[in-house]
Amino acid sequence: MGASASSPVLTFVMGVARSGTSAFVHTLNAHPEVCVGMERYKYLLPRIGSRRAVIRAGRAEENLFERERFFDFRPEDTNIVPSADPVYARLYEEMEQRWDHARVVGDKVNQLFRIMPALDRVYHQARYFYLLRDVGGVASSWNVRAQRTNDAWPIENDFRRAVPEWNEANRIVAEHLERSPASILVVPYERFYSGDPALLQRVFSFVSVDVEPEVERVYAEQASHYQRVVRRKEPTTLAGQDEYIAEHADLSTYRSLLAGTMSA
Repeated sequence: MGASASSPVLTFVMGVARSGTSAFVHTLNAHPEVCVGMERYKYLLPRIGSRRAVIRAGRAEENLFERERFFDFRPEDTNIVPSADPVYARLYEEMEQRWDHARVVGDKVNQLFRIMPALDRVYHQARYFYLLRDVGGVASSWNVRAQRTNDAWPIENDFRRAVPEWNEANRIVAEHLERSPASILVVPYERFYSGDPALLQRVFSFVSVDVEPEVERVYAEQASHYQRVVRRKEPTTLAGQDEYIAEHADLSTYRSLLAGTMSA
């Protein structure tokens, strides 16, 4: 999808799993001119990572973010489909109603940070949001999911898997910032969900739309939930976790990314 004066801003949301990306997309979609999918192409977009797929994506799949293709749900695209859950049915029904007037379109797939160079070759003027969460919060959330007996989350995906994933994601994003700083906005999880109007304004300015009253309402609800519930939860810390984080977490890259978000 090439950009022009009248084209919507193509936007991708990403981050390590359990970093608030889904809630962030909910905030974006509260705007009447924003349509960002919820893992709309979770299977398809990662395949752009190979050279062969880049060529295919640049030709046959270049219409992924046109109306006809976006609302044509296929098994090879995703399992997050309207028929799977009333929440998704309502999400995409609302998007269909405002699609023709959307100024921002895109998708949220957490691990897209792995293929940003390939995405750049296909979608030359795309914008990226990267949700950056503290390693302790990520590790705790991965532990919770890993311990649930009725969850599809793999039992081995606890802090030992979370920390290397967190390191890799932050490193890749830092490298992308060096190459193309104007194309990506790092959004610090804790600051955003604490309720920061200036950061909210910066998020929407990044994709060239104004903050609307409905966005402010949804954002206030999220900030309230974070303050009342999320911040008050005791972290789920497993044996050996603190030592593992101290030895393996790349805090230097994290602090560099965080400092950039505070100074910009």
